[in-house]
Amino acid sequence: MLQVGNEYNSFDELNDAIRDYSEQHSVLFVKDDCKKVASENAKLGPNTTKYPDRFVYRFVRFRCKHGGDVRTNGRGTRPNQRSFKTECPSELSVSANRKKDKMVVLKFVDEHNHEISR
Repeated sequence: MLQVGNEYNSFDELNDAIRDYSEQHSVLFVKDDCKKVASENAKLGPNTTKYPDRFVYRFVRFRCKHGGDVRTNGRGTRPNQRSFKTECPSELSVSANRKKDKMVVLKFVDEHNHEISR
């Protein structure tokens, strides 16, 4: 079960938990925002503890595939295009914690504004 405060030893372990949750609850989370470990480690000083590569991300936010605003691109020449976006508030935010040497769930919103098939 995903919840705030859960700790994971690697991104693979976190990804497995997300996959299990998604299958059990018939929802699909997609990556919305992230900061990679490699780019964050490059900003740290030489005597600073680096983020382990197994974390992949220093920070990552997943949203329900229905999350976010409807995108309106182009000039409207194809007006009957559909979107899955409904501004669904469901999201999962996870950050790497160097002191704990874990990835920690910071925020988990399990509310959806659309039907979920179970």
